[in-house]
Amino acid sequence: MALVLSFALFACADFERGPGPVPPDTATVDTGSSDATDDSGGGCTPGDYATEIYPLLQLSCDSCHSSSGSAGSTGLVFSGSADDDYAAISGLIDTGNAASSVLVKKAVGSGHGGGAVFSAGGEEEAALICWISSGAPQ
Repeated sequence: MALVLSFALFACADFERGPGPVPPDTATVDTGSSDATDDSGGGCTPGDYATEIYPLLQLSCDSCHSSSGSAGSTGLVFSGSADDDYAAISGLIDTGNAASSVLVKKAVGSGHGGGAVFSAGGEEEAALICWISSGAPQ
């Protein structure tokens, strides 16, 4: 029983995982700046929520954060609709301090049961920080 429980707790954890392969039909996020931690919003070009940010999150997080996934009872459960999921996503962000947003912290593994899904300082984290610091437009 303990083995089953430990597997359930760490099923999504892949502590060695960095950025995963990007499917050919997925848009690449251009943050527009190498200074990804700029919380002013002026040092980068935010990705579009519906076509870049949401697909990035869904690709990386949906396997666990779906209604049937191991994180299906958390505050972030993807429905498959960018518009419907915006409220849950925006509840995890702080536009005044983007790098400290719960969404960013958990994505890089801080306090996240599934471990890091984005590399700290990587392109995906930079894209999230840029979008959030720009007001997280829908």
